[in-house]
Amino acid sequence: MTLLTEMMDHQQIGYDKLKNLTVGALHMDTGTGKTRTMLQLIQKRLDENKISKVLWITLVSVKKNLAEDIQKHSDFTVGMYEEDSNAFIQILGTQTLSSSNKAYVYLCDLVEEYGHKLQLVIDESHEFKNPGSIRAGRLMQLTSKIKYKNTLTGTPITQGMWDLYTQMYMLDPRILGYPSYNSFARSHLKFSNKYPDQIDYMINQDYVIDHIKPYVYQVTKKECLDLPPKTYSNRYFHPHSDEEFYEIYQTVKNTMIDKLDIFKPNANIIFMMLTYLQQIASGHFKRNITTREGTILEFDYSSNCRSDLLKEVVSGIDLEQHKVIIFYKYTKDLEYITLGLDTNFVVYNGLLNEKEKEMSLKRFKSKDCPVMVTNIQSGSTGLNLQHANYIIYYNSTFDYAKRIQGEDRIYRIGQEKNCHIIDLIADNTIDLKIEDSIFRKSSLVNWVRNEIKKVQENPDNWEAFKDKLLEF
Repeated sequence: MTLLTEMMDHQQIGYDKLKNLTVGALHMDTGTGKTRTMLQLIQKRLDENKISKVLWITLVSVKKNLAEDIQKHSDFTVGMYEEDSNAFIQILGTQTLSSSNKAYVYLCDLVEEYGHKLQLVIDESHEFKNPGSIRAGRLMQLTSKIKYKNTLTGTPITQGMWDLYTQMYMLDPRILGYPSYNSFARSHLKFSNKYPDQIDYMINQDYVIDHIKPYVYQVTKKECLDLPPKTYSNRYFHPHSDEEFYEIYQTVKNTMIDKLDIFKPNANIIFMMLTYLQQIASGHFKRNITTREGTILEFDYSSNCRSDLLKEVVSGIDLEQHKVIIFYKYTKDLEYITLGLDTNFVVYNGLLNEKEKEMSLKRFKSKDCPVMVTNIQSGSTGLNLQHANYIIYYNSTFDYAKRIQGEDRIYRIGQEKNCHIIDLIADNTIDLKIEDSIFRKSSLVNWVRNEIKKVQENPDNWEAFKDKLLEF
């Protein structure tokens, strides 16, 4: 079994750093070639007769894409855990590990059968950051029996440096030197006095950095790739000219804010409010809301303003020369998007089975289909779509990390055209707040948490927080 492609310079550097270690982490930006670098480590260990089997854990939604990527770079036999137990590299879905006892038993048997000659690859390892999750708990019970282990992710930290604890523990508990998350937390995490499960901040971060540094290779796109330019633009429409929109938008906002308790602001109510406002701005909202006093308010709003703008934007793109990805957030969006498209398109979302997803991707790569419509949750990770160079966000995500992952579908190795990211924005609505947070490389989720923390620490901050919510 051999490799079929050459490594790029930055991949060679990562390989050289980890090649003599039994464990290590590739913290490489999406699109910089983590898979190819990992395959080189596998090849070395195979040639030295140190491994005879590879278990590669990755997101269920990208298993097929990963298999194709491996086969592009090597002649290794690859199979899914459910299908081919004889393949040299077997791929197991992250979510399957969590939900299937059968998969967990299979993993235990694999560890017992191959022992120290099993290579474990944990792809998108930030998905295991929560030590209390089933997936992390199951792996942490087994990793001590596996000698060769590597984690791969472009976003190792999504909330704070404490995200690294479980990822490092799965490689080797001795890296950080703490046998449990509780012992790590006692030494490094400061929790809120009022809300014991809330982390206020981390102390002695240098200790963590110094201890993981020998085992981690990190590189960004900016450092290693000479990619074409990426440009951003916004296209606006003005729903406030619609009196029905304005009345519903303001009523929902004021009703949700009125339900908040000054002494114990509920993050769920706030996120619900933000979601409702975004749905209204997206052109659809059918829901009953109960006021603080118990009155039930009924809403049923529909508008084609956003889908009309989408149609206008798509019509301005030369679809014979460029391919377009349209990201959307809510299931109902798809109904409006399809009304606004006058060209061939495919849909890619969580409602499709794996075979249907594969067919959609294959058709999108063909010449006769210039547009793919995908929800942010399904289309933002694991897909290599550099044959497209336009992304239109029908609406955006509150999560900056998820947003960048989405853009990275086209902005990666192999991209030869200028990339264009277009946001559709309802003026004077929550869309502007989301756009601003993305521009500042921040997240509305983190902003809400931080503002709630200020109110919890001092109720005098409530009025200022309320005023900010009223600005949405």
